[in-house]
Amino acid sequence: DTDTIRTGIWAHTLRPVRRTAGGAAWQACRSRKADPETFMVDPCLDIVDTRGWPYLRHNLVHDLAALNKVEMILWDDWGLLEQQTVLEDDLRLLDKVAEATLAPGDAAFEELRRIYQDEERLRVPSEVTSYSPASQGPLKVALKTSSRI
Repeated sequence: DTDTIRTGIWAHTLRPVRRTAGGAAWQACRSRKADPETFMVDPCLDIVDTRGWPYLRHNLVHDLAALNKVEMILWDDWGLLEQQTVLEDDLRLLDKVAEATLAPGDAAFEELRRIYQDEERLRVPSEVTSYSPASQGPLKVALKTSSRI
């Protein structure tokens, strides 16, 4: 049947998904205009870090890396993403990142580059932790470095 996707999901039953940029979602939740618990990978996925504040933080840090030409896999964590406790200083830094990811122009781009280069807890290191669903547990993954940035 042409309406069936290989996973057995009926294509006509899928609802459109609302997507929000990491910085916009972070700002909306920090200003209490949105509920962090409405941001998640999948409502059926019952894994703590795939919803709410940890998920918002994850997407914001991944967006920063991608805007610096370091695109990571969804399941990869490092630095600030691996911290169990997020301090007030961390929140101020993430607020700054959110603002810069949404601002237009060269000055905002230069600020994103500066934050990424200066903040070790945000910069992708030579080794990350991968929480891939294809493995039995977290894996340490060594990354190939590039000097093209």
